[in-house]
Amino acid sequence: MPVETIPSSDLRLASKSKMAEYYPGFDRIISDFIEYDNVDAFVPWIHYKARSVGGYNVYQSLMLAPIIHDITLETAVKCATALLQGETGLKLDINANTAIGCTPLHRSLHSPELIDLFLRHGARTDIRYDGQLPLNYVLQRLSKRTHFLGWSTAESLYMMIVFCQCETKWLEGVRLLFRATNEAEKEIYRYVKDGKLIEVAALLTVAREEVTSPSFFKGLCDPALNGSMSLRQLVLSEIVSLMASQITLVSTSEEVHDELNNKLETMMSMLRLVEIFERVGDKIELYRRYLTKLSQKELATQMACLFINEGFAEYKYFDLKSVSTTQFHEDFLESLESKLSGENEGTQLESGTTKIYKHDADAMWIPRLSNQPLNLEAIPILNNEDDAKGSLPLKVSLEKLCYHPYLNDWTPKKSIFKLVVILCLPQLKESLESIRLVACKTEIETIGCDLVRHGKLIELASLLMVAPEKLNVTTSPRSNDLRSNAIRRCIMSGLQELLDAEVRLMGRSNSHKLVEKCKDEKEVKLSALLLLEVFERAGNSINQYLQSDTYNEGTRSRLEIAGEIQNLLEKAGFAMKPKDTDLNDMKCFSLTMEPADRTILPLALRPRDFSVLESSIGPARNPRFKAQLQD
Repeated sequence: MPVETIPSSDLRLASKSKMAEYYPGFDRIISDFIEYDNVDAFVPWIHYKARSVGGYNVYQSLMLAPIIHDITLETAVKCATALLQGETGLKLDINANTAIGCTPLHRSLHSPELIDLFLRHGARTDIRYDGQLPLNYVLQRLSKRTHFLGWSTAESLYMMIVFCQCETKWLEGVRLLFRATNEAEKEIYRYVKDGKLIEVAALLTVAREEVTSPSFFKGLCDPALNGSMSLRQLVLSEIVSLMASQITLVSTSEEVHDELNNKLETMMSMLRLVEIFERVGDKIELYRRYLTKLSQKELATQMACLFINEGFAEYKYFDLKSVSTTQFHEDFLESLESKLSGENEGTQLESGTTKIYKHDADAMWIPRLSNQPLNLEAIPILNNEDDAKGSLPLKVSLEKLCYHPYLNDWTPKKSIFKLVVILCLPQLKESLESIRLVACKTEIETIGCDLVRHGKLIELASLLMVAPEKLNVTTSPRSNDLRSNAIRRCIMSGLQELLDAEVRLMGRSNSHKLVEKCKDEKEVKLSALLLLEVFERAGNSINQYLQSDTYNEGTRSRLEIAGEIQNLLEKAGFAMKPKDTDLNDMKCFSLTMEPADRTILPLALRPRDFSVLESSIGPARNPRFKAQLQD
């Protein structure tokens, strides 16, 4: 029979039988006194038994361990108080390990009353049992009580929060231990890194203002953040780091990518969790504080209605058909359905004198991490300051390149790899050379950051081709954090801002277009990150090939050059997909471009089929390609 189905009385009998086995002198009478927390009988009986066995020291060595075991098991607060205050004549070291190797505080985490009592009598919160502090231990127990839901998706995040609010006893223990634990931010930092959503949700419930403060992780954050980092910034940095890892680990196994995707999904749920508590955390606290007379089912119903009426969740997110449920959860779902059917289509909820409405996206600013308004409109690169800084000629050259007929039909959706291939064609050599001559006389790192901010990927790729050393691409360490080169730092911070804006729009009415714009700009930033990775890995090989005699002899067709560049990219570790290598959708590889160089393009030809000879950077013509032309 599972432990959960055994009646509590049977559990007590089983526990007492075990204690009798471990401790030959186990006293069932005093165990009964502790079970009913009968302190008036508990104290005299200890004095009587101590005198009968030869003194308090002898009795303490025989019976203190089972007494502590029973007190923590039965939550006998009165008996524990008498023991700690010395009324029994026994001396209890509150920080000593019990018979099973943990302190009394570790054993009492199911009881806020005992936690409070032990803390007031000097219990230390920095002692670890099985590697865990009392704070870790109580959060782990709370997590196990909620894990049955299997709520890895974004929708079931709300179920987890709702049912977590019903664990009032465990949450009170978390609150007491959080406030008594020094350097609790280190434990929360680890919970965020490990994607422990239930634990973070519990901590946000009991200590929202402290955990979300701008400097909570001071001393643990990246030096580039000037010694101050909020929970939101930590989560955003983790998400962007995972996104960057998806790009930098393009050649790894599917299992690694699946693991990255799962972590990314978890961290996105973490960001939504932070947004929920930052936006409606005060209402969640209000519900828990003033609706204490409600049953767990009623409290869960009120919480679910709060999320629905605030625009975060929909009724379908609380569907429990796919998970193993108890009668409590089935009753909750029935109660929620009944309450929503009585509301005005779920748009308004009466709670005492408080009315809760959905937010309107049109009447709000979407703030950046710096608390400045986020402008989602692209800003033109050229401005009146460019001429004074000496950057105008370079920007004019870059803009001119974008109008080249080989590039005017390229978009980020057609693959970054295709852009790199096109820029390597001889027909663009003259334009790139003019950019190189201007770039060598200009400070281009700032310009590169401007190009990133405004999604100018063609111009950025051109600079990376002609002057990678000035952008620190070839010399700086490959890193996914904010300490890397300026271009990467700009990409990462831009991704953080867009992710932040997208989540802040969650639940807002009329926000669909803004959300889609954030997603589109996020894809552009990720493409810029991939572009940077391409030139960090393969930039030297591509440059050597473009300077080789084989390339400059002028005998290579565009398709052959494309195949040889793609082979170099594959050797650098990029596992390109068919959409990255099929050039049929690019006009510069069609029969209408340059009649003098009409290369037959077989149906769905993939240039990656051309092989690069191992003996030299400049490959010879592929015999298979010659055969295709002859056919």
